[in-house]
Amino acid sequence: MDNFEKRLMTALDRWDCPTPDVLGDYHLGLADAEVQAAIDKHLEICPLCRRELQQLEAFLADDQAVTTSLPPSLHEGSFVEPTRREAAQLALRGDSDEPLTFILADDVTLYLMIEKMADSIALNGQLAASEQAEADFQGALVEIWQAEQLEATAFIDEAGTFSATLPGTGTTLIRIQPNQRSTLTCRLEM
Repeated sequence: MDNFEKRLMTALDRWDCPTPDVLGDYHLGLADAEVQAAIDKHLEICPLCRRELQQLEAFLADDQAVTTSLPPSLHEGSFVEPTRREAAQLALRGDSDEPLTFILADDVTLYLMIEKMADSIALNGQLAASEQAEADFQGALVEIWQAEQLEATAFIDEAGTFSATLPGTGTTLIRIQPNQRSTLTCRLEM
């Protein structure tokens, strides 16, 4: 039952929050009046969206960040590493409820939550993919490697989530092997 509750909480996490695209439109004044009013009301009660909006404002205020382009689609063997902000968050993981974000391909994003347990590390992931790519990832194998050893495997469920328990910290390689695509890989330091 505990595992089911964790999967359900992961799947329902922020279910009523506007998407980052909608928040971006809101910030730029592109949302219609009805959406603007709904987001105004939501921001009154949601500290996560307020923080996300503040991060967007800070990002847009940084001219250098705006001119940086997104990475191209990645092929097997390519690595995605967290951005500078995300790398700094790793040190604060216990104090933050923000997931790490990895753009694995043009239409695939991986969100990771890392939780330090007494004698292990809990890793919870959720894959967000375009409608077209969703079917490729349902049931996909996830391999988690540390120190060149396979430490855990999991399968992506119908909600796009997976969970694993790792023995410790260090350089971690996550390989996702979808049904009809090349393997996607990301690396992080925990």
